[in-house]
Amino acid sequence: MGLVQITLFISLILTLISTGLCIKCYTCSSIRDNRCGDNFLVPNTEARDCDGTCYRYRGERWEGSVRIVEVSRGCRQLSEEYCEDTRYNGINVKACYCNDNYCNSGE
Repeated sequence: MGLVQITLFISLILTLISTGLCIKCYTCSSIRDNRCGDNFLVPNTEARDCDGTCYRYRGERWEGSVRIVEVSRGCRQLSEEYCEDTRYNGINVKACYCNDNYCNSGE
């Protein structure tokens, strides 16, 4: 085998390995699609391959006496699974990261 064939073979193997390591994550935002919110409608939501970690962010803020809740789901380049509560620009945010297929569907 020549150098070109070996390089192509190694590239093919690495591509197959990396494709096999992907997980499926839901990707949506309740700002653009209310089906992505707390009452998540799974069958109608797009999922994509992710080579990192799925996430679910839930932000809560008040505008006067009105409570606004925003939920975002997607993929990040992390490897740990954990949840944290934080405050960002005056918004209380719960961020959760997980490493299984479709794991960002719940709370």
